Amino acid sequence: RILFPGVFLLSLFFIVTVGAGVLLAKSESQAEVVTIVGLPSSSTEPTAQLLEDLAKLLESESGYTVNSFVAACAGSAVDALATGEATASFLPANAYVVAHDRFGVKVKLVAVRFGYPNIRGQFMVRTDSGINDLAGLAGLNFAFTEIGSISGYILPALYIQKTQGKTPADFFAEVVFTEGHADVGRAVYEGTFKGTTIQGGASFDDVRNLLVGEYPDIFTQVKVVAHTDFYPNDTVSMAPGLDMTVEQTLTDAFLAVAATPEGQSILASLYGIEAFQITNDSAYDIVRDANALTGYDLKPCGQAYLPFVQ
Repeated sequence: RILFPGVFLLSLFFIVTVGAGVLLAKSESQAEVVTIVGLPSSSTEPTAQLLEDLAKLLESESGYTVNSFVAACAGSAVDALATGEATASFLPANAYVVAHDRFGVKVKLVAVRFGYPNIRGQFMVRTDSGINDLAGLAGLNFAFTEIGSISGYILPALYIQKTQGKTPADFFAEVVFTEGHADVGRAVYEGTFKGTTIQGGASFDDVRNLLVGEYPDIFTQVKVVAHTDFYPNDTVSMAPGLDMTVEQTLTDAFLAVAATPEGQSILASLYGIEAFQITNDSAYDIVRDANALTGYDLKPCGQAYLPFVQ
């Protein structure tokens, strides 16, 4: 009677301790295996191989086992994050915002290209036009790139709404779409596009660099009268509810890999990424405005991932 309670408690302690150890081991084991997801680039096979090469570098930096696959579309990548099938994914800015607001996906890193973690648009006119600001373009003919272009239409359209209180269709006399940033620069320089008089245009900042070989005097003949707000580049986003240690370790691993020559080469070939910077959700508020303007939403695709055929 005296010994039994002690034996019972000792046994109970043993069971709880071993059970806790099993759970801890299981938890640690799960934490050591992570999966990164990419989206199709020029073709599936090179993207898959590059993603696999990136995963190996991330393994070396993190100490985790890192798996990878290429999702068929952004919708599938977000589904993988939301369900816990994936740990981290490369996501476009517009897809990230929907993933965050709908599922709690967390942005950790933003891609850096041409030295910047963001892009913006610019409004251009001829220097001899007498126009010195955006308001001076009211009621004139204007050239955009294409309706889906971030810097060549969406950001300028948002900026016009914000500063002039009108849509581009209401603000300008006539709107034309050239389908190319360089074509907008040419249209402004020449003052015409396919027979339509053009008094201004919008493109990325600064498209004139692409045209200086064609028009050596473009920087004196074409001037910028306004810039749009900045729009952040695409992301490395992580699954909701992820263990904080895993989240931080993987974030650090991405940063470390991007600082190595081999990592830089892979990221440049994969998505034209030069480096990463730490970011947060508030940087993507302008993307929410852009999504509202365009009606963007995630779309399902036929399959969850694209197989890597060797």
